This record gives sequence, structure tokens and C-alpha cells, in this order.
Amino acid sequence: MVSSFNIDYTPEEIKQFTQKSDYIIACTGQVHLVDDSRIRHDQSQIIIDVGYGHIDGKPVGDVNIESIADKVFAYTPVPG
Repeated sequence: MVSSFNIDYTPEEIKQFTQKSDYIIACTGQVHLVDDSRIRHDQSQIIIDVGYGHIDGKPVGDVNIESIADKVFAYTPVPG
């Protein structure tokens, strides 16, 4: 299944898409958009984090790595 979404979707719609997806490619530039509330917790998903922003002057991604690291099969670091 391939899905795409943009700013016009509600947070609940985005959550539904990301929880159904086997692969998530995050490239929004919205810091920590994808966190553990938006993924499955079965260690089956692969997450590719392309977008990034800054928190306290440090680069961080669209994915909150700390909250998803042990819940997905694989993920890319930011910066990567």
C-alpha cells in the first residue's frame, strides 16, 4: 500500500495512514511529526527520515527517533 498525505489532512487521518504503512518516508520539515503514537509497535515498519528542522540549534528530523527506535524494524538517522 502506498499513501501520501499533506498539510490538508487531519492529524487523525495522518495517524491512520502511518499506522497502516510498512514504509514511512517523512519529508515534511515538521520536527517530530512521526512519533510512537503514529506507528505500529510490532517492529515491522521501516522509516526513512528525509526532512529536518532544529531544536535548540541542533538538527532533528521529522521522526522522533527516541520514541520509535525500539518499535520499528529500521530507521534512518538525522542528519544521515
